[in-house]
Amino acid sequence: MDIRAQRPEAGVLFQETRAQVFLNREGLGIADIFITEDDVRFIGENIGILLQYSSISVHAITRDESSFPHSPAVFLLVNEESVNEVDEPTVCEYHIVPGRSEHLEEFYDALCEGQTLNPDKEEGSEGDEEEPIDLRNFTWADGYGPDFLTGASGGQTLGPSGDQNLSVTAFNNLRIADIPVYDPNSVMNGEQNGTESENMEDDGRYDDPEE
Repeated sequence: MDIRAQRPEAGVLFQETRAQVFLNREGLGIADIFITEDDVRFIGENIGILLQYSSISVHAITRDESSFPHSPAVFLLVNEESVNEVDEPTVCEYHIVPGRSEHLEEFYDALCEGQTLNPDKEEGSEGDEEEPIDLRNFTWADGYGPDFLTGASGGQTLGPSGDQNLSVTAFNNLRIADIPVYDPNSVMNGEQNGTESENMEDDGRYDDPEE
């Protein structure tokens, strides 16, 4: 029994009393079901289960008696272990048969709402927002500073990140396409800046010493 599975005092999205609970198609007994804003709880005389939304990979309504004879029921596919801690988490099936079948849709909708309130966190994202890049000490190439990008002539300024104070008009006027692009292929082909390859040939720096 999960000792954390106590009756919730607040945040209940749905409650079903005296539902039948099955784990891997084996009956666990009768329990009250609580779908809360933070988790899912099964609480009965000999049952105390708390499921985090992050552990529930699938939830659905099953009506196929050939698949599960006690249908209709709510089906949960649950990873009992955190996938971040073990290579192959234990996957188990829960079937919950409400006392009244007309509660199935409400039960399912509450699960959907709970999942929405608890989205999975992407790896590497801890909720920390990235700091804007500070361009105050950035060395711009001659003629291609903030004024060039915005087309400003002294009246438009950029914030510390280079774009914090941009208006929509200024953003639309960004002259990104006018910035020359370095093309390494042109250097490899002896076409650097259009004329430098000719200058290198003229000054004899790359003459064959055997000639």
